[in-house]
Amino acid sequence: MAPRSAAPCRTGHGRRPTNVIAAGVILLLSACALPRVTALRDWAQSASIVVDRPALLAPTEDGPRAMQEALAIYLYALGIMADGGPLRFQAAAYAPLAPRAATTDADAGRAIEALGALLLTAQGRNPPPVEAPDGRSPVAAPPDPEDPRLQDSLRDGDAPLRVLLAALGSTMVSNGPAGIVPPGETLAPGPETAPARLAARQAADRARARVAYAAILEQIGDTHAMLRAHGFRVVYRSTSIQVGDAEARLKRAAMRLPPPAAGATTASGTLVAVLAP
Repeated sequence: MAPRSAAPCRTGHGRRPTNVIAAGVILLLSACALPRVTALRDWAQSASIVVDRPALLAPTEDGPRAMQEALAIYLYALGIMADGGPLRFQAAAYAPLAPRAATTDADAGRAIEALGALLLTAQGRNPPPVEAPDGRSPVAAPPDPEDPRLQDSLRDGDAPLRVLLAALGSTMVSNGPAGIVPPGETLAPGPETAPARLAARQAADRARARVAYAAILEQIGDTHAMLRAHGFRVVYRSTSIQVGDAEARLKRAAMRLPPPAAGATTASGTLVAVLAP
């Protein structure tokens, strides 16, 4: 007697749910085929916005401001590459950031130069546009987790990025501008007027926000190091989940900071000048 085959899967009505099975297989295959780099793109663009906080700086802190702008540019560029878009890096607009940052920290200036060199190299390796099948204008290439621009930037950019993050974080914590009282210290007695009390309270709030900002910079460095370690495996679902969790933590931490400039949804005008569309 021939061996009996396994019973087919049936619904409660005695029918095989072939349509359901087929749809499930198609969805599964589609999910496996899609490159999961959107989490990296979203984290990088969110981090670019979070680091751009000129409200935390005094008008005289031009060096730290240049560090913020360089960080915002590099992180936003990562998001562009993760999305498969062409990088349009304007080296001339970027160049002044390094000497400005060097007035506060020479290592930060060198780190900004190194990141700029990486982005300039990445621009020279932009993927060619994909020809549209109907003869219309070429379209951007689809996201590629193995894009050498992205992988080289994550690998070679990690060291200078950490130097830059550490320099800015140290400045935020230890070199606050005049009038900002470090957390834990007592405000010096002053005139008992409402404006004086308000100014003192604002100074203390800004000092606490600067410490929170420094912690956020460490968090960004840790996430970037994780991405560097994973390399092309950013396409894996487990890595995508980790990056998504990192973005959620970043956004929660940013709630302790003063908001960006009114109406700002991306980083500063310097970013627009450097990564001009």
